[in-house]
Amino acid sequence: MAFLGKGKKQDMLQLAEELGINATLNMTVPSIKTAITNREGYEEEFVKNLYETIIANGKRLEELERAEKMIRNYWSKIVKISHVTW
Repeated sequence: MAFLGKGKKQDMLQLAEELGINATLNMTVPSIKTAITNREGYEEEFVKNLYETIIANGKRLEELERAEKMIRNYWSKIVKISHVTW
């Protein structure tokens, strides 16, 4: 169950949602953990794999967003330079 200490609160909320648990933003991380581990049919290995997938997908999404921001900044600079040279 130590694996539930990884990730962000948003990751844990997504995990709860995937498991059909009604968790809200105003819940504390410990209360979300409790709701997950006390869920009927809780299988630690399944939940661990699902949670690790959610965390990995979140990291990939953050990387993509950073790359998109860099590309937008790059093109913005090119547009500014092209306006100056014309």
